[in-house]
This record gives sequence, structure tokens and C-alpha cells, in this order.
Amino acid sequence: MTSLATSLPPSKSIIQEPLPQRAETPRDASLQPSPGQRMISACAGSLLTSLLVTPLDVVKTRLQSQTVIATPTCAAPFSFTSNASAYEKLCTCCREVFFAPEQARSSVAGSATSGIRQNIAKNNHASKAAQERYFHGTWDGVKKIVRHEGASSLWRGLSPTVAMSIPATVIYFVGYDYLKVVLSERMNGSTPETLAPLAAGAFARTVAATVISPLELFRTRMQSVHTETKGNSGLFRGVFQGVVTMVQQEGVLSLWRGLGPTLWRDVPFSAIYWMGYENIKRRL
Repeated sequence: MTSLATSLPPSKSIIQEPLPQRAETPRDASLQPSPGQRMISACAGSLLTSLLVTPLDVVKTRLQSQTVIATPTCAAPFSFTSNASAYEKLCTCCREVFFAPEQARSSVAGSATSGIRQNIAKNNHASKAAQERYFHGTWDGVKKIVRHEGASSLWRGLSPTVAMSIPATVIYFVGYDYLKVVLSERMNGSTPETLAPLAAGAFARTVAATVISPLELFRTRMQSVHTETKGNSGLFRGVFQGVVTMVQQEGVLSLWRGLGPTLWRDVPFSAIYWMGYENIKRRL
């Protein structure tokens, strides 16, 4: 027994030492994209999205800005002093004939010859043309834009879209990354981790939307214009001149018209998006 006990190694020699942890190699660190690579990929994605989505954006703008086209109708003759609501519904030529005083009706009817007929024909033609261009849906809008204005009109406003996508992407993503790091360091575990991406996403989107708002106004005006001929020749110059006139009459702040609804749409979305994204990424 004594020889067997002495032949056993000390107890500490049979305990296995823990394996050393593998240190992170420079190759693993290089797998993380740099800020420059993130900006390039974001700009490329934004340009591709602009090319694919601009036709739908044009149709959406036209659908939101179009008005209901009502065909002018004529009613039966009334006296001059009765039925004012019916008077308001009639077109100008019929008002002169049906609602003229008795003593003047004969002279009006006698003189309403070629001039009134030409006005009626002109109004009917304009009403028919407007009804032909009225959009009854997304696909109907695409077909009518191609038919009356050409296929290139579907990408109307692409140049300001591309021009504003680069600064918007840089400000948005770089600003978000920077603010998220700063807010996370300052909070230092005193508040929930979800608040840092929530606040960073909201603030970054606010700054980006404010910077590009004049370009977005210019793009929306280009997309909402109905042209009588195919092609976009002279459209850019005409819209630009209209914006210059607006600034001269209403001031520089008119370039940020519509910023309020844009912020109400984009800021909550960005805040909720980044909060959910960071939480899901942390749990995976």
C-alpha cells in the first residue's frame, strides 16, 4: 500500500489546466466594415433604390395632387331671382342664357351665337382631356403617363433625388453611429440600452430631413407637373424659375415648406427602426 501511494502523482498534477482563450486576430477585426465602407454601401443602395422607386414616387405624387374632374352640365331655364344653388352649378355660358332677366334674355340669346358655341366646344374638349388623364389607380397612372408624356417622365425628378440622396445618407448614417456611441458612453448603464439608438435615430433623421428639404420640394414640384408633350425639355428650367419666384415673394423659409409633415412621418419611423434593429442584433 505504501509503495502504491507513493507511486501516484500529486493530486494537483491530475487537474487539467483550462485551455487558453483564442485571442482575436487582426483578420477577425477586419471583418467589421469601416465608416467609409458603410457610407459607400449606403450611397450605392440609395442610388439603386432611387432608380427603382422613382416611377412609383411620380405616380404617388400625381395621385395625391390630382382633383376630381366634374363634367359641366346644363340645367333647365330658371328665373333670375330663384334657385341660386342651381345657378352656381352652371357653366358661364348657361348662366348668361338661363338666368338672364326677361327683358334681356332675348337680346342675350340673339347674340349668343358663335362665341358661346366656341366656348362650349373648348370647355368640353378641356374637360374630356382632363378626364382622359385622370388616374384611377397606380397601374392606370403608369400607363397614362407613358401614353401622354413618354416613358422618361416616369423618372421625372431623378436628378434632385440623386443629388439629395448622398448628403442625406452621409448625414443620417454617420450621424447615427456617432450619436449612438456618444449617448451610450454618457448613459453608462444608468438608463435602458434601447434609449441610445432611439434618440440617435430620431435626431439624425431630423437633421438629414431638414438639410435636404429644399431639394425634396424641388423634386416634388417636378414630379407633379403635367406636360402636354412627351419629354422633359424645359421642365427643369421652368420649375427652377418657379422656385426662384416663390423665394422672391415669400422668403427663403418657403424652401422648407412641408418640413413639418415630413418630420412627423420620418422621425418616429427612424427612432423605432433603430431601436428594434439594435435590440434584435444584440439578441442574435
